[in-house]
Amino acid sequence: MKVNVGKTKVMVFQRGESTTKCDIVIEDENVEQVKEFVYLDNLFTNDRKHDRDIKRKVNAGNEINGALLAIMNSKSDSRQVRLAIHNGFSILTCMYGSGTKIWKKNGRRINAVEMRSLRSMCRVSRKDRCRNSHVREWCGLKENLVTGMLRWIGYLERMNESRLTKQIYRANVCDEKIDRGRLRKSYADHIGGILK
Repeated sequence: MKVNVGKTKVMVFQRGESTTKCDIVIEDENVEQVKEFVYLDNLFTNDRKHDRDIKRKVNAGNEINGALLAIMNSKSDSRQVRLAIHNGFSILTCMYGSGTKIWKKNGRRINAVEMRSLRSMCRVSRKDRCRNSHVREWCGLKENLVTGMLRWIGYLERMNESRLTKQIYRANVCDEKIDRGRLRKSYADHIGGILK
C-alpha cells in the first residue's frame, strides 16, 4: 500500500483552544496537520463536536429542497414519485451518518429540513397549523432520527468482538484532565436515554 502524502492529513483530537503540534514525516515529506477535514461526507473537527457537520448537512438539505421545490409542488407527479424523490435526495443528504451523532438540539434542525420538504410535497404550509406527526402520517413515514440511531446501535451490538468498530465502541477513553462544567454525554448514555 502506498500513501499519497498530498492527500493525507493528520489531526489531533483535543479540548480547548490549545493546539498540539504533531509532526509526521513520510518519505521526507511532512504530513499537513489540520483542524478539520471531511471524510465520507462527515466533517471531523479537532474539538470532537458535531455542530459544524450538522450545519453543513442542514445547508445541503436546504439547497436540495430549493432545487426540488418545482418537482415537490408539481401537480403532474404523483405523491409516490415525490416521496421517492424526497427519500432519495433530501433524507440521504441530511441523515447520512446521523445514527452516530444526533443529539436533541441538532436533531431538531435536521427534522426541520425534512419537514420543510414533506410540507411542500403535501402542499401544507405552516400557516395551516398542521402538526408534523400528521404530515408524516399522510406520507406514511416514521421518525428517521431515532430509528437510525437504534439501527446503528443494534448493528454494533451484533458485531463480532474482533472488529475495530466494536472495540472503539467498547473502549472507555478518558482525558488526563477534566474541564470545568458538566461532562459531555457519551453515546452509550444518549442511547440509554432513548431506550428508557
